[in-house]
Amino acid sequence: MFEYSEIPTEQAASRIADIESGFPALAQWLNHLVDKGVWQDKGSDALLIKHRPDVAKFAFEATLFPPMRAGDIERLLEHAEIRVPPSLMSLYRRFNGGFFGGVSIYGLLSELSRTHRNPLDLAMSGIWRSGYAPCDEALVLFASQNVSWKGQVGYFVATDGSVIGRGNEEHGAPAEAGRWPSLDYWFADTLPE
Repeated sequence: MFEYSEIPTEQAASRIADIESGFPALAQWLNHLVDKGVWQDKGSDALLIKHRPDVAKFAFEATLFPPMRAGDIERLLEHAEIRVPPSLMSLYRRFNGGFFGGVSIYGLLSELSRTHRNPLDLAMSGIWRSGYAPCDEALVLFASQNVSWKGQVGYFVATDGSVIGRGNEEHGAPAEAGRWPSLDYWFADTLPE
């Protein structure tokens, strides 16, 4: 199914360094994990950090997809039919979505594949948003997190860069699930210890 190979931590550190200037809380969390092992997905070039065989055979604590290229960003803006705020574009210039300790950050899906990993598709966020408590249509759903068996929180970013959490109002996922002034504050508060 998935193929991946171990890589030196220095190689991962250089990719994480690109994140640090815009999202220091995420970079700090990732740097804390790299000494637990780093692999690279052969099909997507995603970084796979801290193998979690206790969860599943192919599970990792963090998955970080390579940054979007200029053509990818143009394609996203053209086809997603959403207005991506500058703070989120800054994130995508550093990485194209990922999975971080149970939080899924959506990215641009280049292809469906069973042989390599892909981020959840940001272009589908307009459809997925209906599963959460209603919020301003101008907000962009960019991430989600399961908080219980049925409870899920969606994270929306505003044009000013602030983040709003909206739950599906199931077990542990209230309609109002938090507010943060920026993506970095959101990372600092949301990532596991």
